[in-house]
Order: sequence, then structure tokens, then C-alpha cells
Amino acid sequence: MKIQNINNSGWSVILTVDDDGHMTFFARHEDGSQPIECDYECDFDDEFGVRLSTEKIEADYRSSLEVK
Repeated sequence: MKIQNINNSGWSVILTVDDDGHMTFFARHEDGSQPIECDYECDFDDEFGVRLSTEKIEADYRSSLEVK
């Protein structure tokens, strides 16, 4: 399953499941920079969660915090 430009965020994901039942998750952002894990957020014991960002998103965020 491929989901493109989720909520106009620039994020696209591909989910695959192989014959053995293993699920693989691929994520890409339209800014083209490297996706990175920036924080873990999961509130339930029966779910796996990863919060993703990109190098560009993080650089833009850090520069927005700088005093100008």
C-alpha cells in the first residue's frame, strides 16, 4: 500500500507485508533530505510508534528558534 502526501504534509509511506507476515514501513519526505527518528511517542503497550522528521525539517526548526 502506498500513501502519498499524507494530509499535504509532504510525507509519503509504503507499507508491505511479505509471505511470512513481516511488515515493512518505508517513509519519504518531498524535501528529499534524509528521514530521521527524532523522538519516540507511543502511549500503548500494544503499538509500535516512531516519530519521524527529516534533516531539513529539523534544521528549519532549529533556525526558527534562533534569536534574530
